[in-house]
Amino acid sequence: DFQQHEAGLIGADEVPILTTSSAELAQQQIAMLNGCTWLPVSWARKKGGLHTVVDSTTLSRPLYAIWLQNSDKNALIRDLLKINVLDEVY
Repeated sequence: DFQQHEAGLIGADEVPILTTSSAELAQQQIAMLNGCTWLPVSWARKKGGLHTVVDSTTLSRPLYAIWLQNSDKNALIRDLLKINVLDEVY
């Protein structure tokens, strides 16, 4: 996913120092860079040292699942596809 989902939420003169789709990498870097980021709500709640910006906008991003057709993990993949990820978010 190479789209800039936050593009309409930041000013043209506010060029991000780092853009990543990895919440883990973003969380590791924000303290060092004295920055801010959009993180998955459920993920951010589990981590320490983070807080929600009260007047911030919520982003929605697409979720993709890709696997090899002849994968030896077919049983696991079928189980994962049964999970309603929207129920898992909150």
